[in-house]
Amino acid sequence: GLFLTMSRVNHDCCPSAGITVHKGGLRLVALRAIEEGEEISLTYISEDCLERSTHLRRRFLATWFDQCACQRCAAPLDDARRFPCPKSCR
Repeated sequence: GLFLTMSRVNHDCCPSAGITVHKGGLRLVALRAIEEGEEISLTYISEDCLERSTHLRRRFLATWFDQCACQRCAAPLDDARRFPCPKSCR
């Protein structure tokens, strides 16, 4: 089937891999170090959607599954949306 292997990669809002087009096909590229035995994951949504709140990300992801259960969505606080406090507020 068309891209059968790629269609088996699960979603994560903090993916370990991305997809690039290479010689007419798709290639998985690691976005960070992947530990032996760790599941390789992709994001099913755009970078713009990943930058949104957990609530809005869940609305976008609802087209694929009922609820995203990735570590980022399950966490009480979203580390990707935090920023360091400037020295002036310490």
